[in-house]
Amino acid sequence: MQTALSYHMYPRYNGVLICRVRLFISLLCVAACVIMSVSGAIAFRKWQADPPSHKRYKWQPDDPGFIPHIFSTVTEWVLSFGFFCFFLTYVREFNKFEMEVVTRPLVTHLDLFPGESGPSLAGGGHCPQAGLEGHLNSGYQSGSGEPDERTKLLGLKSFC
Repeated sequence: MQTALSYHMYPRYNGVLICRVRLFISLLCVAACVIMSVSGAIAFRKWQADPPSHKRYKWQPDDPGFIPHIFSTVTEWVLSFGFFCFFLTYVREFNKFEMEVVTRPLVTHLDLFPGESGPSLAGGGHCPQAGLEGHLNSGYQSGSGEPDERTKLLGLKSFC
């Protein structure tokens, strides 16, 4: 699919060479996947037909299905190397983008969901003139009007 998108973006956003490289790698990976699956299935059937006395994880050259097993293993490595090379073809394109993440809090306390009201803040609750910063930087108040222990530990102050 990514290769088809690359061809769709040609010639406006990328060149034909990178499209052809991605197509070659894609076809190589498809062929490797087919060969790996077929040879793995053949190796498994031959192993099941005449199982040796040792574990399957320790293949020996004289085991039934050893050659298809080697084909499966080699094509598995070709497939993983092809995926790696395919992803590397995008490096030059991603170097041409700059991404910036901007965050803003949606709640006054991290135990809340957006839209819920928070715990009692110093100064009797929401401070309209302080806005969201008043919520975020003001301390918590215990029932007696004294600053909460969290407020003391964090060094927060009240804006209202």
